[in-house]
Amino acid sequence: MSYININFHVVFSTKYRLPWIDRDLRWPITGIMKEIIREDGGLLFEGGGIEDHMHLLFRLPQTASLPLVLQRLKASTSRWVHKEAGLNKNCRWQKGYAAFSVGYREVPIVRRYIQRQEMHHRHLNLVEEYKNLLREHGIEFDENRLFEEE
Repeated sequence: MSYININFHVVFSTKYRLPWIDRDLRWPITGIMKEIIREDGGLLFEGGGIEDHMHLLFRLPQTASLPLVLQRLKASTSRWVHKEAGLNKNCRWQKGYAAFSVGYREVPIVRRYIQRQEMHHRHLNLVEEYKNLLREHGIEFDENRLFEEE
C-alpha cells in the first residue's frame, strides 16, 4: 500500500495580466476549478485571487499530472467565461504558472495567504508577489520572461 499527500500552491495570471477577474467571476471560476480537481481525484483547499491572477491550494493523487490538471482548469474556465459569462476574447490565462509544494502543516498558512489576497495586493503588485514567491522557493528565473506569452 502506498500513502501519498502531495499539496500544491499554484499561481497563474491572466494573459498579459489584464484585470478581467472581477469579484462576480471569482466564485464561479473557483467552483469550476474545484470540480475539475475533484474529478481528477484531488481536493481544492482554497482558491482565490484578484483581478489579474489566481492562487490555488490543492491536493492531487499520485496518478494525476499537474500540467494536465492545470491545462484543463484553464481551458474549462476560459470556455465558461466566454460562453456563459459572455465576456470578450481577452479573457484568457497566461501560458505558464508557478507551482510550489506545500507540506501538510503549512496548508493553513497558505490558505490564509490566499484568503487575504485583496488586502495583500494593496501594497504589492502581481509581478513583485510572483518574484517573491519564486525567490522564497529557491526557483531561478529570468525577469524578462516571468510571464512568457504565446
